[in-house]
Amino acid sequence: MFNLQLWKDSFRSTKSFWFLILPFIFLINLLILIFNKNIDDSVSTIQLLFFSNIAGLSIVAISIFFVVVPNTLNTRPIDRGYLTYTLSTKLSRLKIILNKMTYFIFCITSYVFINFLIVFIFILIKKPTYINSASWTLQCLGYWLFLTSVGSICFMFSSIFNKSSLTLLFSSILIVLFYTLFITSSVVSKTDAENLKLLKNLKYLTLFSLFDYTKIESKDVSKFIYNFIVLSSISVICYSISSIVYIKKDLPL
Repeated sequence: MFNLQLWKDSFRSTKSFWFLILPFIFLINLLILIFNKNIDDSVSTIQLLFFSNIAGLSIVAISIFFVVVPNTLNTRPIDRGYLTYTLSTKLSRLKIILNKMTYFIFCITSYVFINFLIVFIFILIKKPTYINSASWTLQCLGYWLFLTSVGSICFMFSSIFNKSSLTLLFSSILIVLFYTLFITSSVVSKTDAENLKLLKNLKYLTLFSLFDYTKIESKDVSKFIYNFIVLSSISVICYSISSIVYIKKDLPL
């Protein structure tokens, strides 16, 4: 199934991720951990920056990564006619989509792993009281499941549409809609107004509500295990749909 040339092509089209985004994330984490003498404060700062759906950088990362990358990997080669050469090499559509899908998930995994590894090392060395290594591992796993599930929907759009403009449009709408619904429900939940109570249920229409790092602790798995299952199910369903649609649809070659 693995095809080195497809991975090389995918890497070339996503150089900015490997040479800008990942080093930037690594540098931020490293600076926070080095210059903040209190390891508990350092870890909590990193959690806020990368895990918080309201104040963190996660929404920025999602907006850029999940809007641009699936389109770059999947839709742009079709839109610009690059796929003709790829198919002329007798690679099956299934092999093409599975390689691109695997590469996409690999990018997400690398993004989370860089964040996980550097903090995990500092936790083992300095042994903070605020968080243990098990909880940090589970929080990063939840973050990975969250990003993978949101990414699966955007990847599905990139498989459905043959035009980059449509993929970018629907992926952007998805991110903005999820974020708007989450923020609205979060604000309303802090008020006591009777006529706004129904708006609290808006959180159930967005995936952002399925990841709350403050509830992920190794001591009580029941608080988050069902969210993990839902996020995993969404990923499996959307990536499966992506494969089926890509294999069966008419391509303007």
